[in-house]
Amino acid sequence: MQDMWTDRQLPGRVIDITPTIVSASWSSNIDLEDFGLDVRQSKGIEIDFWLFENTLADARYVIIDDEYEIPDSQLPHFILTNPFDGLTELLADRAIALLNG
Repeated sequence: MQDMWTDRQLPGRVIDITPTIVSASWSSNIDLEDFGLDVRQSKGIEIDFWLFENTLADARYVIIDDEYEIPDSQLPHFILTNPFDGLTELLADRAIALLNG
């Protein structure tokens, strides 16, 4: 991700990427409802865990993803990208606006 960010000469930097607590191969072979989870919750848990481990409670952050698998509580921080277009200038401007408050 950092190499792509640099290669495309995007502003700022990628600090980190959330850990994956539910692997794609594991989640595709089981029914998450058996565990009381859905994919949206698992991604939200990953993000919450990263924020807890790495930031202050009132930190500004942006979630940029090409999948709409995000809990409602994180929607104010979420930017949905098209998997074919990636992060466009318009979406980057939205991310910057979110980070600037």
